[in-house]
Amino acid sequence: NVFIRPEFVQLSKKAEEKELKGIITEKVFLGEKVEFAADVYGCTLNITSYNAFECAKYLLNQEVGACLAEKELKIFTEKGGE
Repeated sequence: NVFIRPEFVQLSKKAEEKELKGIITEKVFLGEKVEFAADVYGCTLNITSYNAFECAKYLLNQEVGACLAEKELKIFTEKGGE
């Protein structure tokens, strides 16, 4: 299992070579932030952005790229350890 905090995921209009490709399935404006859910290869990826102006360009059902901050990834084994 791989975990990452939602604020360490960056969206892009088009998936680049090292990015995951996904579809935006939810978009919620919450004042100072925007929360997204994206379907990435059949899994839900949660994304949080504190730049509402920048996020206005992303629409429901839009194909996007998702870049994960590699140093922020946490990998857990079946036994629960990192």
